[in-house]
Amino acid sequence: MINELTGNAKAKILPLIQNTNHELSIFSVVFESSPGTVFVDNADSPESGMIKTPECNVMFGDSENELLNEELFEKLDYFDPVTPDSPSWNSVIEKHHKNTAIRKYKRFSFILKKEHLVIKKIADPSDFIKTLYFDSYKNIKYENREIVLEGINIIRKSEDKNIVVAAIAEKENKIVSCSAVDCIYDNKAEIGIKTIDGYKRKGFGR
Repeated sequence: MINELTGNAKAKILPLIQNTNHELSIFSVVFESSPGTVFVDNADSPESGMIKTPECNVMFGDSENELLNEELFEKLDYFDPVTPDSPSWNSVIEKHHKNTAIRKYKRFSFILKKEHLVIKKIADPSDFIKTLYFDSYKNIKYENREIVLEGINIIRKSEDKNIVVAAIAEKENKIVSCSAVDCIYDNKAEIGIKTIDGYKRKGFGR
């Protein structure tokens, strides 16, 4: 019953997604700049399904296909969040999600433009800020490297090897804060910022 779309066929789902605010992560999966999976009811003419992106799992289209719904939720783990593209999916999520205690929460999206960016320096950035490029970020040797490696969700492409995928604040051979690319599409990127305990509220994240 369930079908996985690959390659250019992923674009078939775009007319079915109307309301979610995960557009960038969806596009990054559909056009294969980020890892992700698309499941649908019918590979030739899909009417409903789920897209797994680096940001969330989005249910879209017709929510009343009970057989498909059971199969879709088998693809999710207990703690996986789910975004309903339309309110009709709310009751389906409550019925089929493995986590019976799952609750609604509101997700906000903020867009930062270059002209709005103001950097407040806490020191000379060259003392501790380093940029990581696509062709070398997996080779970093600092302590806490996992907070960078887990945050980058873009697929290796030869033309991408020289783009910056993360910035790290490094002190005493340890990464204390990082900003990494969650997903990327066209000329936009979503970033995640993490600062480890003991270094928060000291300006490293900013």
